[in-house]
Amino acid sequence: MLSLSLVLLLSLPACTGYSSFRHDPFRDSLSTPAPETSTKTPILSDTSSRTEVKSETRINIESLGDSSKTVSGIEVMWEIPNKEVDGFILRYGFSKNNLSKEVHLKRTELETYTDQEFGEVFRYILQDIPSAQSIYLQLANKIGDQVSPFSEVFELKGEKKGPS
Repeated sequence: MLSLSLVLLLSLPACTGYSSFRHDPFRDSLSTPAPETSTKTPILSDTSSRTEVKSETRINIESLGDSSKTVSGIEVMWEIPNKEVDGFILRYGFSKNNLSKEVHLKRTELETYTDQEFGEVFRYILQDIPSAQSIYLQLANKIGDQVSPFSEVFELKGEKKGPS
């Protein structure tokens, strides 16, 4: 039995503003983004019917720059698991119900990064994501041939363009 515990920090380097969100596990919607002055990291808990997986996920989304540009990539960071894993599967897409793209990542292919709040984390860049496009993603651990259940689906909302 595999368990998944992760911290996702997402940033859009070519968008504007700072936003974070909290997911209420008892509703199937995202709440209003926290005010810019908030210093707390929202905590997301997986309360799905899978009894074998208990995970707490923290997510922080930061975006900087001009929203009219195409994003060169989205930085995805997650906490390094306590248990040794061989790799991860990152699913993503432009619809919550259609995560059509999947990246298999070996542990040795990932960059480690020291985050001031979360300590050592893994970092991966998803390439060529347009800044106006919302993206949905989820993550699973791999140990040998076994794959843990995927995390809940997280949404990163695209930046809305104003009238021309």
